[in-house]
Amino acid sequence: MSGVNGLHRSMRVVVVDDSLTIRAMLEEIIAREPGYEVVGVAADVKTARALIAKFHPDLITLDLMIPGVNGLEFLDEMSVYQHMRVIVVSSLTTAGAKIGEQVVARGADAWFDKAKIVSQGRAFMKLVAKTMTDRSLRHRAVNVGAPTLHELVMADVPEPK
Repeated sequence: MSGVNGLHRSMRVVVVDDSLTIRAMLEEIIAREPGYEVVGVAADVKTARALIAKFHPDLITLDLMIPGVNGLEFLDEMSVYQHMRVIVVSSLTTAGAKIGEQVVARGADAWFDKAKIVSQGRAFMKLVAKTMTDRSLRHRAVNVGAPTLHELVMADVPEPK
C-alpha cells in the first residue's frame, strides 16, 4: 500500500483472541513477515473495538470464542469497515466444519484452524498474503461448489510429518 509521498507502509494488523498464548504466537508469526505490522492485540471485544477505531487496521484476526459478545455477532459488526479484511482463527474452524462457510457468508475473508497455527504458520501467512492481495476472492464460499480461499491455500500445503 502506498503511504505519504508514495512510500509503502506495512499492512496494519489487529489480533483478537482471548488466549494470551495464541495472541503472542500470532503476533510473532505476523511480525516476522516483511510488510506486516501488528498494531494491537485484544483479549476482548471492548479492546478490539478501541484498537480498530484507533488504528484502522487493514486486517484483523478474530477468534470466535471471545469475552464480551458472540464472535459471529462481532464479525457481523465488522462489515461496516469495508477496507478491513478479517481472517477468523478459531478452534471451531477445523477442516470440513460448516462454521468455515458460515464465517465467510457473514463477512470474513478467510478462516484458519487455530490448532494448526504453529505447525502451519507459513500456510497461515500465505493465507494472509492471498487475502490482502486478491480482493476478488472475498465471499467465494457463498458460491455453491466454489473452493474457499482456505481450501485454495491449504491445497498447496503438505501435512506435517
